[in-house]
Amino acid sequence: MVRLAIPNKGRISEPIRDLIEKSGLGILENGDRTLVARTRDPHVEILYARPIDIPEYVATGVADLGITGHDMVIERSSDVIELLNLKFGRATVVLAVPEESPFKKTSDLEGKRISTEFPAITRKFFKKAGIKPVIIPVGGACEATPHLGISDAIVDLSSSGTTLRQNRLTVIDIVLETSTFLIANKKSCITKKAKIDEIHLALESVINAK
Repeated sequence: MVRLAIPNKGRISEPIRDLIEKSGLGILENGDRTLVARTRDPHVEILYARPIDIPEYVATGVADLGITGHDMVIERSSDVIELLNLKFGRATVVLAVPEESPFKKTSDLEGKRISTEFPAITRKFFKKAGIKPVIIPVGGACEATPHLGISDAIVDLSSSGTTLRQNRLTVIDIVLETSTFLIANKKSCITKKAKIDEIHLALESVINAK
């Protein structure tokens, strides 16, 4: 049995389900009511999970395969294989400040407060830049924190820039480019190679046909 972990909700969940349907696997149960679902292939099952948890589930062997954002893999520093870029869910993790902010570049943020849902990615970014800000992890609504006086800047995911503009935030640096990937457990790629190759090829065929 090959277990494929996919997001139970979020911006990429519907495109992923559509991809699985078009690949021929199909999903026979709704993720809103079950944790594990059958597919048309009796040797493949779906595990619904939070996108941030999928890389770790795959790395530890709870799932053999997963579909989630590249940003989630980097945030978790998960030891997985990124098999295939699915070329949707493209977005950018950005460093942004209020429009009226005196901070205009990354180096201006030494010792300043940065709120983010991506603390690991943010630490790596600033360490590489040689800057030491104060990282404030938040669970959501990151874009509101500068205006509430919680932070001086944010590191957040942006796909269109609309939310940033609505909150009067301007991008001063690019932290990470991301999109959706098929990821795999290293051991499973050996012990379940035939079935994983079959799933890989089926998904790749759908992507290439677009």
